[in-house]
Amino acid sequence: MIEIIQKAMCVGCYACCSCCPQQCISMEEDGEGFKYPSVNKSKCINCNKCETVCPVIHSAPTQDFSEISFAAYSKDEVIRSQSSSGGVFSVLAEAVINQGGVVFGAAFDREFQVHHIGITSTDDLKFLRGSKYIQSRIEDTYKEIKEILKTDRKVYFSGTPCQVDGLKNFLGKEYDNLLTQDIICHGVSSPVVWEKYLNYVKDKIHSDIKHITFRDKTFGWNKYAVKIEGKNGTEEKSTFLENEMMKAYLRNVCLRPSCYNCPSKGLKRSSDITLADFWAVNDYIKGFDDNKGIDLVVCHSEKGAKFWKEVVPLLVCREVDIQAASGNFSMNCSSRLPKYRDDFMHSLENHTFADAVKRYCSIPLSERIYTKIKLGIKKVSRRK
Repeated sequence: MIEIIQKAMCVGCYACCSCCPQQCISMEEDGEGFKYPSVNKSKCINCNKCETVCPVIHSAPTQDFSEISFAAYSKDEVIRSQSSSGGVFSVLAEAVINQGGVVFGAAFDREFQVHHIGITSTDDLKFLRGSKYIQSRIEDTYKEIKEILKTDRKVYFSGTPCQVDGLKNFLGKEYDNLLTQDIICHGVSSPVVWEKYLNYVKDKIHSDIKHITFRDKTFGWNKYAVKIEGKNGTEEKSTFLENEMMKAYLRNVCLRPSCYNCPSKGLKRSSDITLADFWAVNDYIKGFDDNKGIDLVVCHSEKGAKFWKEVVPLLVCREVDIQAASGNFSMNCSSRLPKYRDDFMHSLENHTFADAVKRYCSIPLSERIYTKIKLGIKKVSRRK
């Protein structure tokens, strides 16, 4: 029987809840908005399936494959402009949909909470495209995927590494018609912090929210912005250095407890493909960064590499040394736990969101100057 004694030992993947034959496990919200399993002990038959599928207790299997990595972006400039990085996710997803498959990924609902949904139309890719820094609720997604896989229909699942691990353990075997893709993950934010941020923005723009873009490229990819459009026609836009939500996220003060000791780190992964921003691309391919977005792509399996070859004609793509991936901090290491993390979370009870961020998440002047100099150097190198 699954029992969460330390919250850092649960990634919230829903695998235990999804596999329970008695349906006696529910996912309950804690004070920070994160979901944890709760067992109805009177219904539990002690089959221990919940422990078997837990990716914290049992690591998901990896495949015997020598990883290969690429720098890539979509040849479709519209898709690229609407994507967080280079649009590679959309290219992969379109290919699966065009083969009659189903794509599962994270999407906002009408209240701007994040859930995993399945789509079968390329028109609906707009719901899955773009970054969302809040943990997506898997709910019945794993069960839906298993039923679809039984029909031999192709499925593409995109999620965080722990969600892919949860899916793989839940399924219990490899499916030729399943393609899994994770990300190089910094962590997931507290839903309560997200809700407080949304309310703060609503007050600021005097309107309900119509649309949110976490990675707007108006100022370029290297200086991405959070853009929020109000239903009254107003627009709130700020770069990641200025935006209050991004400050809290990047200063690690609002991440899920397990994100500080993530069990899904490392180059070897259970996924077929990993995608990430390739911020250091110019260190490997001089002049490749045009400030429109570049994906770092890592293939972890024969299946992933085979599918990758099918979509390469739709991309501008260059193979790069695997060090580009293995040298990425968040590929191998968990986000550091700030000593004032709990203080920040408690301060939200008595202070405004903006005041709490100002107090605990101010970016030091030296760091802001370094970032601006770094961006400036990139701009100069592109002019040459």
